[in-house]
Amino acid sequence: MKEPSNHSVLIGADLPECFLPLARRGRTALLTNPTGMNRDFRATADLLAERGCLSMLFAPEHGVRGELQAGIAVDDCRDPVTGVPVRSLFQRRRFPEEEDFERFDVLFCDLQEVGARFYTYLYTLADCMTACAGRGVPVVVLDRPAPLGGVETEGILLEEACFSGVGRFPMPARHGMTIGEFARYVRARCCPGLELTVIPCRGWRRGLYFTDTGLPWVMPSPNLPTPESALIYVGSCIFEGTALSEGRGSCRPFELIGSPGSDGRQIAERMNAAALPGVRFRPVCFAPAFSKHAGSLCSGVQIHVTDREGVRPVAAALTLLEVWREMFPQEVRPTPFLDLLVGTADFRLGKCGADDLILRSRRENATFRRERVSFLLPDYE
Repeated sequence: MKEPSNHSVLIGADLPECFLPLARRGRTALLTNPTGMNRDFRATADLLAERGCLSMLFAPEHGVRGELQAGIAVDDCRDPVTGVPVRSLFQRRRFPEEEDFERFDVLFCDLQEVGARFYTYLYTLADCMTACAGRGVPVVVLDRPAPLGGVETEGILLEEACFSGVGRFPMPARHGMTIGEFARYVRARCCPGLELTVIPCRGWRRGLYFTDTGLPWVMPSPNLPTPESALIYVGSCIFEGTALSEGRGSCRPFELIGSPGSDGRQIAERMNAAALPGVRFRPVCFAPAFSKHAGSLCSGVQIHVTDREGVRPVAAALTLLEVWREMFPQEVRPTPFLDLLVGTADFRLGKCGADDLILRSRRENATFRRERVSFLLPDYE
């Protein structure tokens, strides 16, 4: 597919003529973070504040200004730029509280997610939608491209026994929906009475990856520095459920996997012999500055995508973890958190292997893609 010229895609935040009339209906709250900006690098929060529409901000994981690492609780505060109160919706509370609803009449959302089922922003939005539906408060989502494209899906459907804060719906790890389409999916499943408006992108088509759009990549979280890392992350995030470093604290998070007691050369040789499509594995040594194995020299591999259309990052990560468990089992030490990321406990417990999950993924994704059709926006076809 020929790549479009720069700035051929307009996101929802680039279309004030579409969303400002909805903001003027009353006091506006905004769920956002640093990705919530237009093509001119103007934050949506600042634009709404300048027009006197913004009454409060809601913070997902990492904070409104993206200042916090993964898993760290976000404090309530007052935003230093707009001056409006900021309420955290990560860890300390999931929903806007009763007193919060006294401050706003419509909730906006402007967030770039990464196309992965286990990204917490999705469930912060879902919780906000459910709370707003119960109080008759409309929700407006400023849409953004699906960074991994909107065609491919991959991974088994999340089992109900594995529902958690990193997955609450029977979706594959790579779901292929924009955040606006995900909101339509949530409304159908959880809050059909909600008044939901999605401001679609203009010029984006389902076959386009983020790098095709001409849009600036703003890190959606501190450890996803590039669109390429997001593509690998949808698979390699499963290593968070093990004792292996997933590269946090290095310059290539989620692309580097390793541990002090592993041998990256042996792992790379075994993985490359498998000839998985669109990916190669290079032996590396790295020392994370923080997180798992901080300050220790780790041996492992770097995951290199050689063909973004051909690679199956979930299958590659499952195969890599299985190989690691066979070759260096003492280094892997999987935890129950792995179940929440993979979507089942069977893999951790040895009841099935990577090949079993890959075959199951193909079957279940065919069903999911048929069900997904009714939530997809026609603007993107």
